[in-house]
Amino acid sequence: DRHFSESEQRRLSADVDWWRQREAALAALGCCADDFVDLIEGRIEDGDQPLQLNVSNVLTNYVIPGIEMRDCPLLCGTCLWLMARLTPILPKEYREKLILISLQYISSEQDMFVRVCVVRALF
Repeated sequence: DRHFSESEQRRLSADVDWWRQREAALAALGCCADDFVDLIEGRIEDGDQPLQLNVSNVLTNYVIPGIEMRDCPLLCGTCLWLMARLTPILPKEYREKLILISLQYISSEQDMFVRVCVVRALF
């Protein structure tokens, strides 16, 4: 949460690079997504406690808003990629949202980077 609150403070202070810290945090989460999925699904023993990752909170507060930031293509693309990486543990409504957003972006005049991320997210 620290990285997200710091990036939000930077955004509110009109820092044009506010999104970079948020994108880096989401990219780091995406790089570990397989482990999160395995831990949440109970395929890896994690000592006494199963991993408690509130996927809906992450998606609602950070990923979906990032996808909607069309003026930050790298952030948008990273959010699409992360959402796709978390697909096995996504609630149904988020899987449907991923498909709808992806179809909307692939058929639009969106930045090429975002369209490549959409294709990666769908396949």
